[in-house]
Amino acid sequence: MSARRGRFQGVWQIVQYNWPFYLASLSATLVGLLAVVWLPLPEWLRLIGYLGVAAALYFTFASLVVSYYVYDASGMYDLGWLDGLLPATPARWANIHAGLDETTPQLQARFGAPADLLDIYDPVIMTEASIARARALTPPEVAPRPARLTELVGPSRSWDVAFLVFVAHEIRDRALRVRFLQAVREGLKPDGRVVLVEHLRDAANYAVFGPGALHFLPRSEWLLGAEQAGLQVEREQPLTPFVRIFVLRHAP
Repeated sequence: MSARRGRFQGVWQIVQYNWPFYLASLSATLVGLLAVVWLPLPEWLRLIGYLGVAAALYFTFASLVVSYYVYDASGMYDLGWLDGLLPATPARWANIHAGLDETTPQLQARFGAPADLLDIYDPVIMTEASIARARALTPPEVAPRPARLTELVGPSRSWDVAFLVFVAHEIRDRALRVRFLQAVREGLKPDGRVVLVEHLRDAANYAVFGPGALHFLPRSEWLLGAEQAGLQVEREQPLTPFVRIFVLRHAP
């Protein structure tokens, strides 16, 4: 099993999984540019057209540059950010994903402990076409166990830590997302932790993803969801300016 990643693997995967969006964006930009150049438009409308083309090009390429930074250049998948994050090395951990598993080999190399690998993908709930493409194009190196997102564990309270890396935001319904976090909490030992890693719907992500940042959830939504699920934030820190780490534990 290899934990090594290609130099541009992350950004290339973004293009593969979202190629219809990028194709549509570039096609619309080209059509818009041709219209602005060739059509007899008033100067004020031509200026708006140029600004629209510039904005479309900016967000298209800025999102790719930042994706490269986050997924390829930041060291995110080296897991160095885990240093000092947890109170102790877990004896048992869970990695929960929706079919795109980018972290299990690295976690196993780091911890070498028994693990529960759970795939919560539900095509009825997670309707983004990019998820289906990701599952088809990038099969997991380690086979996970399919699980219902509200029924994750058999014997409960067995995990020292549960990892949720870029997965929980795919559950778009708030109530269902809270039920998922409750199910994760039920799998934790009394002193267990949840490591939640997500982009946020904030100024930094809006600045590079534009309207695409609406796919992310605001920080307040994560704090509210954790509270409603019976969890509390023990620690919060940036992984990059565009990605946030929350360490959650049982609320008293």
